[in-house]
Amino acid sequence: MSEAAPLYVETHAVSSELPTVPFAPTELDAPESRPRAKSTPPAGRPIPRVKQRQARRLKIIEGAAPVLARHGQRASVSQVMASAGVSRSTFYRYFSNIDDVLLAVRAHAANLFATAVEDAASRGSSVPRRLRAVIDAYIGAVTANADFARVLYREPSQGGSTTESSREVMTGRFVRLLQVNLHEATAAGLAVASPDAVMLRAIVYGIEGVALEHLEKNRESRLASAAPTLFELVSRTLRA
Repeated sequence: MSEAAPLYVETHAVSSELPTVPFAPTELDAPESRPRAKSTPPAGRPIPRVKQRQARRLKIIEGAAPVLARHGQRASVSQVMASAGVSRSTFYRYFSNIDDVLLAVRAHAANLFATAVEDAASRGSSVPRRLRAVIDAYIGAVTANADFARVLYREPSQGGSTTESSREVMTGRFVRLLQVNLHEATAAGLAVASPDAVMLRAIVYGIEGVALEHLEKNRESRLASAAPTLFELVSRTLRA
């Protein structure tokens, strides 16, 4: 038997001049210990801690409303704490004294009622229907939040103009809403002339006065029966 020819393996020298390519790891190459970027909440969305603070503050405001409606400025921080179900440290984290929480209750009430009438005005298909919807929404909001309304409409505290501002802001928004709708009614030929600012403010004060009368007599449940009369008051302005 002839000898097997020797097996030769051809080798090639690897040049040291080969270019180096920087290593770019992929997601599969990344080690498990690689730190991950923290997710950022979408812009405009409050983080949970902010929501919690807002909820606690609102809880105190809602708890303070019935206490202030009954006792006014004679109310104590302890009474508000008991009504809201919060500790003393929690109360003072958000408010400095009873006057501070009184201002917050009035501001919340003013925004609550003004928002109710503005939302109602955006849904009506015609001026008369919008005006009736505005009156119904206002009466509904006052009836459902009677204690807030009592705090808002009763005599101001010693806080002066700052205390009065919440009610004035609410009244001003109400007046502007009526003004826009009555101007539109005039342009459409539904009214002889658009009422001036003094008359509009008198109308709003009249509506608020009827509401306050029912609140002071604890008859807010009957306030809805006044809606037709209040709507007639506004309608007569259109025909004046």
